[in-house]
Amino acid sequence: MLIVNAATKDADYAHIAAHLPAGVRLIRADHRALIAVQGPAAVRAVGRHCPEAVGMLFMSAITTRFDGIDCHISRSAIPAKTAMRFPARRRACARSWSGCCPSGREADRAWRAGFAAA
Repeated sequence: MLIVNAATKDADYAHIAAHLPAGVRLIRADHRALIAVQGPAAVRAVGRHCPEAVGMLFMSAITTRFDGIDCHISRSAIPAKTAMRFPARRRACARSWSGCCPSGREADRAWRAGFAAA
């Protein structure tokens, strides 16, 4: 799976397609969306919706469910600035977007960094 910036996706896809080796093709998944949660409390925020995410190590990925939605979750960035990103079906992501970060005292320790549903 390759995720590109939604703002430049057409140019990115054209560039990728033009440079693929013979016999390899690009299959777009425009029915997918991406939610990105960042900050020191990102793991905890995502873990409330997907307990499996809590045990993820730096630079790891899992196939799991988030609020009952089939998805892939990856963990990246340095541990103090954890980033959790998960692509899933666009309509399902939109339903979970607003509920995936904390409010109150934890609000400044995890934030929704992106929702791409191009």
